[in-house]
Amino acid sequence: MKRSAPGQLPVAGSAPTVDGKVSIVVLNWNARPFLARCLDSLVCHTREPYELIVVDNGSDDGSPEVVERMVRAHPEVDITFLRNTENRYFSQGYNQGFAASAADAEYVMVFCNDVEAKEDGWLGDFLAAIRVPNVIAVGSGSVSRLSDEQRAIFRRNNPRYPAPGLTRRMRRCIDDPTFVYTHIYGYCFLLKKSLLTRTGLYLEGGDFRQYHSDWEWYVRFKVLGYDIGLIAPRVHHWHSVSELIEFYPHLYRDLVEKLGQPELVGHYLKHGRPLYEEESGCRELQRQAREAEGSRRGR
Repeated sequence: MKRSAPGQLPVAGSAPTVDGKVSIVVLNWNARPFLARCLDSLVCHTREPYELIVVDNGSDDGSPEVVERMVRAHPEVDITFLRNTENRYFSQGYNQGFAASAADAEYVMVFCNDVEAKEDGWLGDFLAAIRVPNVIAVGSGSVSRLSDEQRAIFRRNNPRYPAPGLTRRMRRCIDDPTFVYTHIYGYCFLLKKSLLTRTGLYLEGGDFRQYHSDWEWYVRFKVLGYDIGLIAPRVHHWHSVSELIEFYPHLYRDLVEKLGQPELVGHYLKHGRPLYEEESGCRELQRQAREAEGSRRGR
């Protein structure tokens, strides 16, 4: 098993920091209709100082053209477009975006391509909550216990950390059945850039390249002594569309079709993601998949 250490964020030199400036990083892979809505919402509803960094993971569905049109249509917005020739997956793609953030940015933000800002002031809520000593990140989430699956994933991948003693401390917490941590839902959250230079970025190897790097990061934050703040963001998360594209393509096509029905879009924007999951049958399919995986591992 390949061991991997977290990527490092370059430390800004003497460049001045703009108070409150945010580098909003959007990662995309073959989700053109959602990317277009995502970028439009950011331009329409973001009033605080920000730059926009879009990382495309080798899309072949016309997504790059959406970004290029956005750059031409909004010269007033500072937009950086990083176009990969292959799918570098979640962790490496976001690390790439973080590393490209401006030297004068005070914060970086994960903003997934299936998220929409719903109204002005949405980013101000994050900024107000993160300006607290020792808080490294702010988003929607909950206090969680590590699952047996998460413990197994960590042990199987056996990550190593450059910070002195951190590998040993992480393993000790992973093995502690009483350990709890604050888990942020990964679709939209804000981070203090200066603290990320100390913690390191997402793990990129093995099981951590796509679906498991988030909780490892939050555990690492706690082990290093940082706090996470929880808020109710004024954004709408349609779904994890990369999951739909990979595992439930018929549901992805169904959701794209619904984007063309304004009344239905308004319905979902008002009531949130759980309504779509229930009406589409996605929640039941996910439950069946978890049960099937549990049965397979039990054999």
